[in-house]
Amino acid sequence: MQQFTYPLPTVSEVLSTVSGGTLFSKLDLSEAYLQLPVDDPTSELLTLNTHKGLFRVKRLPFGVSVAVSVFQKRMEEV
Repeated sequence: MQQFTYPLPTVSEVLSTVSGGTLFSKLDLSEAYLQLPVDDPTSELLTLNTHKGLFRVKRLPFGVSVAVSVFQKRMEEV
């Protein structure tokens, strides 16, 4: 299995990026990870075993160790 890593920006990098800006926006990113769909192989790996049976996720859940990196990469692509 291949490990996914993506560097998170430091505070200095973020401030450097927005310096000189004149127009800013605020985004509500509540449940942000749940906005990202996962592919079939990933969904199979993230299957949850519950008292009602197996639950195969279709969206990136919180608590997955690579979720922060995956979300950061997607935000920078957007």
